[in-house]
Amino acid sequence: MIQNPIQTTRALLTWQRPLDAGEPRDRHVVGELRDSGDGIQFQYLSDDALAEAFELGFEGYPGLPIGTYQSEPRADNVEAILMRRLPPIGRADFQRFKETFGLSVNAELTSLSLLAYTGARLTSDSFGVAETFDGFDGPFDYIFDVAGYRRYQQNSAGMVAGDTVRLVHERDNPHDENAVQVLNGNGDCLGYINRAQSAIIADRLLSCEISAHVFRFNGRQDYPKLFVYSSITPSGQQVAA
Repeated sequence: MIQNPIQTTRALLTWQRPLDAGEPRDRHVVGELRDSGDGIQFQYLSDDALAEAFELGFEGYPGLPIGTYQSEPRADNVEAILMRRLPPIGRADFQRFKETFGLSVNAELTSLSLLAYTGARLTSDSFGVAETFDGFDGPFDYIFDVAGYRRYQQNSAGMVAGDTVRLVHERDNPHDENAVQVLNGNGDCLGYINRAQSAIIADRLLSCEISAHVFRFNGRQDYPKLFVYSSITPSGQQVAA
């Protein structure tokens, strides 16, 4: 379990086409979330940056109109709206929910950290929240929701929680120069690190020791999921015992 989680300072709101809308289903960054003294601030990216998502049907996040939250970061209603993506913190099974994402029951997290560490994914829409790892140069652990796993599920046959996997920068990927593959012990692809996070992880592969293993498999039959637990330690540093 993750005992000392990152306290998130900046995260990304992401969107992809619904599963039943067909391909392409690339995940697009559509906005930025920041922790502030006024709660969580949010701002959409520019129209130019959103152009591809618009073409695929993106219309904004419900309750956060693009016209209101694009010109400048705003905190009004943001935290209350986005925290609805998680179970109520006071609910009896909330600690069990945290454990499904590798978070110790004793771990204290801000609202933005909870959204970023759990991904804040719902089966009813195609939004999510991605950690940026901004400002964290020391060792940390994080659980990645492996993108594209449903296309490579056959390569996980016989694998169980705890099995070692590798993160490898796929430099010749034609779609993303920062693509980071998740490979099984035989070198077969299991999927990729989310594109919203691939650049920072590709960079960390050059300067850090990264060990990773299967944390859990789950998801629907038509949309299986793989979560990978990664320990990221800058070269020359040691993790405190």
